[in-house]
Amino acid sequence: MLPAHNFLQYNSCPVATLWTARAYNAPFLSIILNNQGYNIIRKMAQKGYGENKLTDEIAFEAGVDIKPPPDYALIAQACGAYGRMVEDPADVLPALRDALDQVRRGIPAVLDVRIERE
Repeated sequence: MLPAHNFLQYNSCPVATLWTARAYNAPFLSIILNNQGYNIIRKMAQKGYGENKLTDEIAFEAGVDIKPPPDYALIAQACGAYGRMVEDPADVLPALRDALDQVRRGIPAVLDVRIERE
């Protein structure tokens, strides 16, 4: 499993990663716990500079808030991988089973699990 924040955000190129994995039969599963932002950075900024200094506008410009969030499942599908967005907690286990089945078949898989911000 790859750390999703590195694989899909600032530190990498998800299209190249997914395409390469598909083309060279190197499947993996990436589970994104998608809170539509970088809350760890938000919390650090609030702690360091004060809760009221990080406005919504600044958070968006700084890349702390990612709204609207990309559809990572669709990005995966566009690269020939398995991609699924999960919004209902009851769907997590079936989605995980489906994704693991895809990986066993040699297909990379991405689960975009939408979670609460806090």
